[in-house]
Amino acid sequence: MATARPTPAPSSMAIHGAASHTVPATGATLCCMPGMVAAGYDSSATVWIMTDEGRKARIVGIFDRAAPTYEQVGVELFGPPGRQLAALAQLRPGERVLDLGCGRGASLFPAAEAVGPRGEVVGLDLAPEMVARTAAEADRRGLAWVRVRQADAERPDEPEGRFDAVIAGFVVFFLDDPAAAVARWGRLLRPGGRLVLSTFTERSAAEQAAFAAVVDAVRRFQPPSGPPDRDSGPPDEIYTTAWLCGLFAGSGLTDVDIVEIIQRSVFASPEVFWDFVLSAGGRP
Repeated sequence: MATARPTPAPSSMAIHGAASHTVPATGATLCCMPGMVAAGYDSSATVWIMTDEGRKARIVGIFDRAAPTYEQVGVELFGPPGRQLAALAQLRPGERVLDLGCGRGASLFPAAEAVGPRGEVVGLDLAPEMVARTAAEADRRGLAWVRVRQADAERPDEPEGRFDAVIAGFVVFFLDDPAAAVARWGRLLRPGGRLVLSTFTERSAAEQAAFAAVVDAVRRFQPPSGPPDRDSGPPDEIYTTAWLCGLFAGSGLTDVDIVEIIQRSVFASPEVFWDFVLSAGGRP
């Protein structure tokens, strides 16, 4: 059983749950990028983790409704870390890449540019509207080596040992069993492959207060079946470095590197802020 070996961070850099992870015999590199704080607004507020039987169906519905404006309102949140995620995968021309939870292509399109027409990029997303819009954009760009289809990132129906790199941007916290999924993803890699994933970091007290203010402001507008209160979301431990490293124990992945990326987004007005919240999936 391979063990994850976190790389010590430089003394000048605080590591908050972002992990870059290199894999063993399957030779994968797994990179988890941390939290993003946007102008005092903790972007993790846009993530609603449900525990009812229709959890994934609800998530699909949220992101289906968000898809038309997702990352399209003039405020970037997932674009910069998506590009960084592709860069950390160290992609080379001609390689095969699997992008899990590809959304509108924050990592998928940079990956496609990196591997070029001799390579292949497969994007999977559970929300059909995300799939349709990202596939249309790939066609518009003339990226014949990109395929986008609907599938569950937790159990990708792809053959083992097929890919040089697997990318999963801000997906792991949606999964029923993240550790089992990481092990499953690792088996999709060829020897020397890289697994790269991103997640949010721990929230500071100031960020928690900002999130609470947002939730309180919209609480009276939420329907009875709307998102849960802020206290019923995922446990805080899933935003820690220890939790991330724990995902890799028993997965066959080794050499974990932690990389922190801070994305700051600027909102020109309150209206732009709310447009962004809705576009990023922060809706019932």
